[in-house]
Amino acid sequence: MRLEGQTIDSSIRLERFLGEGASAEVYSGITLKEISGLAPNDHVAVKVYKPHILEYPNERTRIEQEFRAGSSLRHPNLLSIYSKGLWLFNSVVRPYLVMELLDGKTLRQFIAVHHPIAEHQIISFSDHEVIRHADSSWNALYFVKTLALRLTATKI
Repeated sequence: MRLEGQTIDSSIRLERFLGEGASAEVYSGITLKEISGLAPNDHVAVKVYKPHILEYPNERTRIEQEFRAGSSLRHPNLLSIYSKGLWLFNSVVRPYLVMELLDGKTLRQFIAVHHPIAEHQIISFSDHEVIRHADSSWNALYFVKTLALRLTATKI
């Protein structure tokens, strides 16, 4: 069940489904009030973990480690993780992370349009567009129009 239009803890409204992996779904969202240094109406990415994830203690530990690492490190080349929480939705507790919303295309999307990629195109990426790495899958490498490489260990 997709969660667009739902509100998490009266603070974030989920706007659009962006993608999913084995453990979570990611949505674009908008803040409804000030949270963790974000102002109302800021656009964010929200990683909502699937209900089964809390059945595994090692997954709970991994989520906590992901949050601690992402929220404690501040660097222009790292994806920001702003906050975390547990959301009670339809009588089921679901962990979530509020993160920086990436603006760009995944490497998979880029290759679909520009395949095959010539060597001169690869070199030009370093001058004009940069890859942001969200995890090791093709859908999590982003071309963005900033001059900063963004890295995170976050997996969907």
